[in-house]
Amino acid sequence: MTKKHYIAVSDVFRDEMKYLRTFLDRNGNDIAKDHLENVAVQLAIFFKKDNPRFNRERFMTACGF
Repeated sequence: MTKKHYIAVSDVFRDEMKYLRTFLDRNGNDIAKDHLENVAVQLAIFFKKDNPRFNRERFMTACGF
């Protein structure tokens, strides 16, 4: 994968987090956000294996976490 792929994936997460913050009520947000963050963490692990130069912290920030 290339940097543009990582950016595209992080854009999807950022948009979904924006949706969760905007449209779900406070009681339902935490579970959905936690699950979405877990998926992002698992992808970050995979990306790091694919590319040793992959920056997990930068990816998670770009995702909106």
